Amino acid sequence: MSGKLVTDILEKNRENNKILTYQQIEEIYYYLVNHYKLEYYLTNILFIKGYSEDGKYTTAEYMYAQKIIKVYKKGLKMLSKVASYEYTLRDKCYKSVFINEMIIKVLIHELKHAGHIKHLFESKNYDLEFEILKSTYLDEFVYNDFNLPYLKDYYGTDIEEYYGKDYPLFQQQLNRFMEKLYDFYYYLDPAEINAEYEAIKEIIFINEYLNPDLNIIWKDMLFEMIRDKYIVQKNHVTCTFENFIDKRNKILTLDKFEYTKEDVRNLSFDKRLSYGLPITKREYKSMEEHIMSLHL
Repeated sequence: MSGKLVTDILEKNRENNKILTYQQIEEIYYYLVNHYKLEYYLTNILFIKGYSEDGKYTTAEYMYAQKIIKVYKKGLKMLSKVASYEYTLRDKCYKSVFINEMIIKVLIHELKHAGHIKHLFESKNYDLEFEILKSTYLDEFVYNDFNLPYLKDYYGTDIEEYYGKDYPLFQQQLNRFMEKLYDFYYYLDPAEINAEYEAIKEIIFINEYLNPDLNIIWKDMLFEMIRDKYIVQKNHVTCTFENFIDKRNKILTLDKFEYTKEDVRNLSFDKRLSYGLPITKREYKSMEEHIMSLHL
């Protein structure tokens, strides 16, 4: 990420030992929207008093149909407290820097979701990564709130005609899947894993030339997060993606997700880790070394 404005703000706040203001977060938001070329998919950022409408602890949300990111003030305050208490930093001057990086990480995470939607709506390369994103954003993909031509490009016809008499059943299955998805959303959803992985990587890249000492913490965080997505068994390594797809295919019988080992092997090791995709036992053993070696 070419983040001069981001690093300038971080450096300024470090000198003054200050937490990011809402105005600074907004400035970073518009800068990154332009940097990632997401202007069509994001128009505004809103700072909401309190927590999200469902009452759950949420720091930020990407509302794709409204093209906005909502940032919840109480969630942001809670994040700052957790970041301050949970991570002990020998150099106290790093504390505000770390909190500010956590806030930027949350913002980038939501921007990555917008990037996922952009990829789905604009790409004509229907490879494994495309299908992974379609599998988790299926409701956004199918209902096409922006009235873009990608559905006909993908299905070769109108989606109602594609499913024919089974279209009402497909809609029922899709609605049930979306209801169930929230029960295991953050832990299994490959799009969530990827957004968090890539957001933390961006912070690591910023710290390469700004605060390299903080990368000890960030890389540890990333390693622990990804390690939790895998379980080593006698003959192979199981992963969250397999669990996610198994649950999904039992509900969405009219849109089953299928992939081959060759499809997976065609993606880089880093890309597979970023989605929680299958890896070998040898790769599992090298996971920590890979993450600790991440750099610009």
